[in-house]
Amino acid sequence: TATDDGWLAVGRADDVVDAEGEGGVGAWTSADGLAWTRLSPATPLMDGAHDVRSVVWTDPGFIATGTIAGESGSVISAWVSTDGSIWEPVRRQPALDDGSPIALLADRDLIIVAGARSDAPDHWLPVVYNSLR
Repeated sequence: TATDDGWLAVGRADDVVDAEGEGGVGAWTSADGLAWTRLSPATPLMDGAHDVRSVVWTDPGFIATGTIAGESGSVISAWVSTDGSIWEPVRRQPALDDGSPIALLADRDLIIVAGARSDAPDHWLPVVYNSLR
């Protein structure tokens, strides 16, 4: 995602191990989109995340969506950060559906997550979540 100072990317980092011993999440910054520097987080970045799909910049910081483990599969989750290196889970929301986020959009105070959830092993339904910050 583009920021006031360049770019921030968030994604799977197999050299980082989360609390369950699985590959974790890393964050990288770039001034020009060509040369990237890995951020060294002060705490585990998005601990418990199985996958991070999208990140966007919206004043006053970043929002990322991905999945965490749920009772019957992956559960859509979200995190916020002011600097890209320290992330907090969004806890003020009810638990989101089992499924996977596909796209994340933010425009000032409006946040929209589009995704898919499963109500049967071979049946996926589209879902859209929105929130005002």
